[in-house]
Amino acid sequence: MLPSLLRYLLLLLAFLTGAQPYPAFSAPDPGQSAVLHLRQRFNDIRPECPDGSAAYNCNGVLIRAIRDPSNPTFWNPSEENVARKGVSFSYIRADVGNEVLAGDAGLIMSELGAPVGQPLTVRCVFPLNAATDSRVDSCGTTVFPDPCHVIGVIDIPTWKAHFAEYSGTRTCYFDPTAEWFQFSVEVRQHFPIPEHRRFWNEVVIAPWPQDIPEQLPLEALYYSGEGLSKARQMQDSFMQATGKFIPIVRVELTREPVFFYEPREPVTPSATLTHAQEDQIGQSVVLRLRERFHDTRPECPPDGKAAFYCNGVFVRALNVDWNSPTFWNPVDKDIQRNGVSFIFMREDANISTVPGEAGIIMSEFDAHAREQLVVGCAFPVNAQTDARESSCYLPNRPMSCQKSRVWDAQSWLAYYESALDFVCYFEPTARWFQLSIEIRRDHADKLRSGWNEVIIRPWTQDIPERLPLEALWYDGSAEGLMRARTMQDRFISATGLFIPIVRIQPDSTQVFHYVPREPLPQNNT
Repeated sequence: MLPSLLRYLLLLLAFLTGAQPYPAFSAPDPGQSAVLHLRQRFNDIRPECPDGSAAYNCNGVLIRAIRDPSNPTFWNPSEENVARKGVSFSYIRADVGNEVLAGDAGLIMSELGAPVGQPLTVRCVFPLNAATDSRVDSCGTTVFPDPCHVIGVIDIPTWKAHFAEYSGTRTCYFDPTAEWFQFSVEVRQHFPIPEHRRFWNEVVIAPWPQDIPEQLPLEALYYSGEGLSKARQMQDSFMQATGKFIPIVRVELTREPVFFYEPREPVTPSATLTHAQEDQIGQSVVLRLRERFHDTRPECPPDGKAAFYCNGVFVRALNVDWNSPTFWNPVDKDIQRNGVSFIFMREDANISTVPGEAGIIMSEFDAHAREQLVVGCAFPVNAQTDARESSCYLPNRPMSCQKSRVWDAQSWLAYYESALDFVCYFEPTARWFQLSIEIRRDHADKLRSGWNEVIIRPWTQDIPERLPLEALWYDGSAEGLMRARTMQDRFISATGLFIPIVRIQPDSTQVFHYVPREPLPQNNT
């Protein structure tokens, strides 16, 4: 197995390669963006691509079980694959309907229409596992050397009759054109034995050249059931051979969503990092923060969750508690009122002021931290929640905005003007959280506060390494930097893990700026 440091550095290298001002990912590492892409393709059931080519060029997921995960070149076609001119994959998509994979660990390819160093070619397709290792060149049989449509299998009735007579292992094959590939998906609803639909289909791809792992459209490794150790073997082999990180995703076909990602090691040991490596991590964090700040989607795909699951930046000022050796813990008053106050920064939220000189920044909520945080409520303005019960409402006004008939920006503004001592709260659903942002976006000039307020429920004490702590921040002042460095040193001392410091400037174009770590001066008096 690779040493942990090498795996961390390889993940970092993959994360930084080709980074743009607003990178194409919104998650803490490449695994998160891979899962989002896989979920999107799985749920895309278009029968063909916009250019009229077969669906596998733009949607669905091509997945291959690997029999021997200890093979250090598992990505190569085997001698048997080369001899029979075919490498077997399965194609999974929301309308394919299978619940079982060919194996509990293997590899996943990108959609075949994506730009890649080594393009792959589909040779033939079967609605069910077709025992292609015993076929003529992986596709035909001695009885049926030609594709199905050539022998008159062209619709559901003719296919059902053919399949019933010859079973899956002796049937004809479908050409990999848009029409017949889609037909191979549709006929899965018409198996003579319905139970067959639970099992995988088969897509045969022509063998590719040996020993070119970095040129292949390898998107991820997968596991299901007890296959995680196998996937990790393959991950280590791939990183050893290429110097590139490849994520592992969990596949559960009977759940929704089907794809899941859990980072293997979430953070980097500080004691093993050089200053240059720390700087690389800090710069990558800044890129992520900027990307999420500029991402103004009102909800998160694919299931429409509230925006804070995938975009925006959660910022908390620590005006007193920065000097605590456990500054990451909720304090007693926050526990008593069941709420910790944050600001939600996003380009359209018009945050003109971040109160305080230093504090913490949390990752987006889909970052799969080991300690999941929970949003309690949201306010378009600073709501002075210290005096509120459960941090969201007052005892004599327990209702949310929507239950108070505050359903849009105009009714909220009217409510806001008439209730100077109290602002109703928005529930943290996609619709109402977005309305809290839109009020600031469209009516900032009518608000008496330069920032909003989002209440997060108190988390477990004394678990800094499990929290989705992404960075520390300061306001650009010397006092703020001293506070941030104090927190950084205490976090590293407590956990052995590095956490970067960023400067927040709400009035600048980039907003977030990385500040290299420098040890605090020692007091010898």
